[in-house]
Amino acid sequence: MANPLCKQAQQTLGGMVRIGKIVAKGSPVTLAFSSIPQGYTDLKIIFIGRDTATGSTDLAVRIKINGDATSGNYQASQLVYNNTATTAVGITVAASSAGADIARAPGTSGQANAMGAADILLPGYSGITFFKPIISNSLEFSGNAVVIFNMSIKSVWKSTAPITDIVLTAGGTAFVDGTTATLYGLG
Repeated sequence: MANPLCKQAQQTLGGMVRIGKIVAKGSPVTLAFSSIPQGYTDLKIIFIGRDTATGSTDLAVRIKINGDATSGNYQASQLVYNNTATTAVGITVAASSAGADIARAPGTSGQANAMGAADILLPGYSGITFFKPIISNSLEFSGNAVVIFNMSIKSVWKSTAPITDIVLTAGGTAFVDGTTATLYGLG
């Protein structure tokens, strides 16, 4: 006999539903999701791409929520490690008017196929009780050396407003064509 609690949990949890997908064309500085529906429990963004900046290998990708350009409303910290180091380094990251640092991407000085990628979770995005956490697991491979940077980035947007739009901003000059961000609703 099936456990009725398990069946109820399966029905309640739901799955991942793709809300939108942006593929960069024309080297845009930002990738934006607007009019985000409020019917999910959490949001997830999958990002992969790089920056058009030359001479740079480690550029921030930032997230701005609901058009909030007040740098004091964003707080972030990172734990960074790579495949050649024996210890991780904790870093507090300064916010900017472009929002919180949530990923890294190499510039065009690396190999042609180098990239940064991130799995970004925004739990409780539609709630009105708590500040909004942003949890990112990210990697960067610039291709200049055999080094893969792994980052665990935890950020907070200090607002209780429901998230209705998200903008990802390139940290150098712009996103390379083909850079992709996909937004999912969870639950």
